[in-house]
Amino acid sequence: MKQDDFGQYWYDHTCLLIVTSKGVLRSLQTPFRVRSIRSTGAIPSRNWVKVEEVLSSVEGQLVYKIEGTLYSYSYFEILIRLE
Repeated sequence: MKQDDFGQYWYDHTCLLIVTSKGVLRSLQTPFRVRSIRSTGAIPSRNWVKVEEVLSSVEGQLVYKIEGTLYSYSYFEILIRLE
């Protein structure tokens, strides 16, 4: 599931709650895995990494803390089953 598929989401530093565009509620507890959709910083494209924390940037954008560095959520996809 790509973040574009999120209907709505809420988060604190240890959890990301997602309501998908199909109305499915999912809770992801940190650490959770995401896959990069393009290269950013030290993370190559299509590489799996663990999100340590979920935070907000100064502009209010969702960001992930990965290996101590903050990255925009838009560089990653979350692959989960929507059962």
